[in-house]
Amino acid sequence: MRITQNSVFTNFLTSLQGIQERKFGEELRLSTGKDILSLADDPKRVREIKEFSNKISKDEIILNNLSNTYNELAAVNENIDSMVTVVGNIKQLLVDSTQIGASKSLATIGTNVKGLLEDLVKLANTTYKDKYLFSGTRTTPGSIFPTPPETDNNPFEIVTDAPTPANPSGLRVSFKGNLNDRTVHKDSTTTEVINTKADEIFGTNGEQFFQAIVDIYNLMSYQNGLPRPDNQGYTNAELNQLNDAHKRLMSLYDNLTKSNSVNGSRLNRIETLKEQLIEEITRLKDFKSSEEDADVARTALDLKKDETALIYTLQVGSNLMSKTLFDFLT
Repeated sequence: MRITQNSVFTNFLTSLQGIQERKFGEELRLSTGKDILSLADDPKRVREIKEFSNKISKDEIILNNLSNTYNELAAVNENIDSMVTVVGNIKQLLVDSTQIGASKSLATIGTNVKGLLEDLVKLANTTYKDKYLFSGTRTTPGSIFPTPPETDNNPFEIVTDAPTPANPSGLRVSFKGNLNDRTVHKDSTTTEVINTKADEIFGTNGEQFFQAIVDIYNLMSYQNGLPRPDNQGYTNAELNQLNDAHKRLMSLYDNLTKSNSVNGSRLNRIETLKEQLIEEITRLKDFKSSEEDADVARTALDLKKDETALIYTLQVGSNLMSKTLFDFLT
C-alpha cells in the first residue's frame, strides 16, 4: 500500500507540535519552579494545592490580626505603666501635703494634682492605630456621642458641673465608652478577649478612680466650699477625709497593677499563638511545595530529551522537504 505524501507530512507536523509543546512546558516549569501549570496537568493535585493555598491565606490573615493585637497589648502595657508612675506622683503629693509647713502651699500642691489628673485622662484616651484602648467597642471618635456638659468625642473627659458641698470644684471625669469585650480570632473557630475594660482599670463605671483624685484635689484646694485660704492647713476632719481618699486611691492603684498583670498574660498568650501559627503556616507551605514545585533535575533532563528530539525531527522534516518530482517518479 502506497503512503501518500500528505499523510507523511501530517504525521511529521503532529510529532513536531507535540515535541514543541512538551519542550515549552518543561521550559515553563524551569522558569516558574512549578510542576503544575494548568488544571489539565493533574486535577487532583490542583485541588489539593488550592486547599493548601486557602488554608495558608486564612492563617496569614489570622497571624496579621494577632500581630496587630500583640502590638496593641504592648501599647496597653506601656500605657498602664505610665499611669502607675502618675499615680505614684499623686501619692507623693498627698504625703507631702500632710507635712509640717505644707499649709503654705496646699493650693499649689492641689494645682499639681489637677495637672496629674489631666495627664491620667490623656493616657486613658490613648489610641493605637486610631483606636481607643480603654473604651470597649466604642473605639473611634465617630462611635462616641457627648452629652452636655461633655464637649468632645474622647471616651474620657474632665467636665465641670455646678459646685456642691461634696464637690466644691464641680470637677468630674465622664466616661463615654462602653464596657464590652473586644475579641480577636486565635484560630478559625475560637476567639480571645483582648481589651482592658474601663471598669477593670478605673473602677465602677470607669470613673471611680478619677473621682478619688478629684476628692484629693478638692481637699487641697477648698475649705468649707470656698478656695482654701493661704496658710490654712488641714483640719482633723479633713485629714480623716484625706486618709479615706488615700485608701481609695491605693485600692484603685492595685487595680492598675492587677490589670497590667492580666494584660501581660494576654500578651504572652498572643505571642505563643503567633509562634504556633507561624509553625503551621511553614508546615502548610512545605506540603504545598511538595505538591506544586517542579523537580528541577528531572525537568532539566526531560527538556534536554525534548531538545534532542526536536533537532532530530527537524532533520527528518528537512529530508522530506528536499524530495523532488523525480523522487516520486522513480
